[in-house]
Amino acid sequence: MYSRSVISTYLCVMLLLPGTAAVLQAAPENDDYADAAALEGLSGHWTGDNRGASRELGEELHADNAGGASVWFRWTAVFTGRLTVYTFGSDFDTLLASYTGETVGNTVFLESNDDSWDDFQSRIVFPVTQGREYRIVVDGWNGNVGNILLTWHLSRSGGAPANDAFSAAWELDGPAGMEIGSNTGSSREEEEPYHLGQIPGRSVWYTWTPANDGEASFSTDGSGFDTLLAVYTGDSIDALERITQNDDVDEVGTPGFSRVRFRVSAGVPYHLVVDGQNEDIGVFILRWVFSIPCDSPPRPEAPVPGDASVEVGRRLTLQWNQARQVAARIVYGEDDRMEAYAVIQEDRREALESIAMVVDRAELTENPDGTFSLPARTLGETASFCETERFVDQPNPGICSAFLVGPDLLATSGQCLSDDSDCGRFAFVFGCRMERPGVPILDFDASQVYFCEGILQNRVEGQGADWAVVRVDREVDGREPFAVRREGQVEEGQELLAMGHPFGLPLKVSDGAVVRDARQPEIFVASIDAAYGGPGRGSSGSPVLDARTLLVEGILVRGEEDVIEENGCFVSLRCGDEVCRGEDVTRAAEFQHLVPPNLDNVIYEVWMGSCGGLVKIGETSSTSWEIEERLDRATPYCWRIVARNECGRVFGPSWSFITTAALDPVFRRGDVNQDELANLSDAIGILNYLFLEGDTPGCLNTADVDDSGQVDITDGVYLLNYLFIGGAPPAEPLAACDIDVTPDVGLGCEFYTPCGF
Repeated sequence: MYSRSVISTYLCVMLLLPGTAAVLQAAPENDDYADAAALEGLSGHWTGDNRGASRELGEELHADNAGGASVWFRWTAVFTGRLTVYTFGSDFDTLLASYTGETVGNTVFLESNDDSWDDFQSRIVFPVTQGREYRIVVDGWNGNVGNILLTWHLSRSGGAPANDAFSAAWELDGPAGMEIGSNTGSSREEEEPYHLGQIPGRSVWYTWTPANDGEASFSTDGSGFDTLLAVYTGDSIDALERITQNDDVDEVGTPGFSRVRFRVSAGVPYHLVVDGQNEDIGVFILRWVFSIPCDSPPRPEAPVPGDASVEVGRRLTLQWNQARQVAARIVYGEDDRMEAYAVIQEDRREALESIAMVVDRAELTENPDGTFSLPARTLGETASFCETERFVDQPNPGICSAFLVGPDLLATSGQCLSDDSDCGRFAFVFGCRMERPGVPILDFDASQVYFCEGILQNRVEGQGADWAVVRVDREVDGREPFAVRREGQVEEGQELLAMGHPFGLPLKVSDGAVVRDARQPEIFVASIDAAYGGPGRGSSGSPVLDARTLLVEGILVRGEEDVIEENGCFVSLRCGDEVCRGEDVTRAAEFQHLVPPNLDNVIYEVWMGSCGGLVKIGETSSTSWEIEERLDRATPYCWRIVARNECGRVFGPSWSFITTAALDPVFRRGDVNQDELANLSDAIGILNYLFLEGDTPGCLNTADVDDSGQVDITDGVYLLNYLFIGGAPPAEPLAACDIDVTPDVGLGCEFYTPCGF
């Protein structure tokens, strides 16, 4: 009934101990009756194992089998009813029994089971009385051992799950999570909707209320039977409004599993029902995740020149959306790490401001004036590095690295903050860097120091994804969150850089890295000079960025052993660029659902060319693009704008225009009176035109002596300075007839006879 493959899927999810080989192992804490583990509540599940367990003196044979590897539980009835307990989802042949009694030698037998129906797992149902304690035991058939999934639920009568009825829906909590349940013994109640048109039913109910507006995704991937999944709103079973539903996932996932995605509003209860196709029953896994909506930018509009324009000047600036605008580690090849003060690119300097050092709060000293300080112990003093090792004389107070992804959210490695107890131990310090050679910054204003308030969500795996998103005690002041990749994936060979605190040192930038292996779904491998060094060694938690766009591709989480011993001290392990294992980076796709998108950061790609043959000519964050080269005469052109933000790309329509057929005027600048000389009479002609209502020059471009795009008194003065006191010459064209290489809107050139125009 419940396949071993499904059980294996669940156990991987729950991160239980792998393997079932008989090895010498300490007994579980709940091996004895007197040390039974406490189970609490109307329903729930417990995960663990019975490796090392044994049968104690006076213990009965459970389900009439020799057993021999039993673990014990105690549970107190919340109300009088019937308790259902089962081991569906465990990975070995179980025995299950229930008792009452104070000691193992004085028990009263209630119920037992070996195999439930045709399955090698066990299920018992027995009456319970409010306030009374009951003992439950899980054993292995003939002493089998393995991983246990124990599930229980209390109902008023029968063996139905506690959340069989809509009115008894189980509350789900938090922005993401996973719940294990079963619909064994459940049924469709009167006036319940027909989920996906199915009249009989084996449904159980859940309710989830989001704290914020956004999107939610629920799935039953990994369940042990063919599920149905539906979502409703409403206050009662007879007044439900369906939001969405799904039977089999068509495009991705394993057939038989269900997945829904829908928009949610803060504070609205959403009712979820898990049912079985054709009354299928079994153990299911219900996963959910909330994400902030990530909307692509608006479609580009309002083109200048307008669509289908004619007689367009051959030097122009394209415009759009103007109405919207408001004016010591492992080293790969050369050691590419550099100090923060050595970074000259402005965008990278700004990004460095959003990198934090994770420090133990015990290492952080609060000074009487409200500032904070970190210790000055050096890498050489704390880690026995050789004197020749780079950065050996710099302080290393850091535990890990982290980076800002929301107003009060930071991302780091799950190894660094694995649970809430870790959260309370650590602080986040921005700005720990070398001010100049030999001078570290170790004193910080209060606005640079933040404390962990809670782990929003994390994942810690030895080989796969590893990440944590944490909330700090207040919004981070004056620093911009990083944008993260939300679609597609990084390609092998892509250039990367990392920013962080290798070995807990002051802030470093590691450039010159590339993606070496992008085949794995949750991580990729890159050659990064980041001194990962293992959990708690600094660079773990560093953002790994696209070297060109600074988009976060992932989080550095583990890698090659960083140091080797030479002559009694440590040095960095050096590898060629394609040698050694590389550094593992958790893909941003694993945690992007928790990162608020920066929808205001829009990049516009400019595409232009012959109609039907557009090519990308550049990209900009503004809503205009200057065409640097003069376009051909009387020629049709097409162009379009592609707007993108971290949530997606939107293609604007294709617009067209035809350039003017007029010849470009040729002239010589400064020759206002067209006598083929630039002299005092030309300067007087400019001033007469401006102030004494003199004749308008036949070619106004000749009077724009300084090429400013307008004719004013400055041009007359400019020409006089050139003629009499050695000032700069007028802009080209000056010595010979030619066109204006910087044509100006509003300045015409009706005729210039010396050049035959």
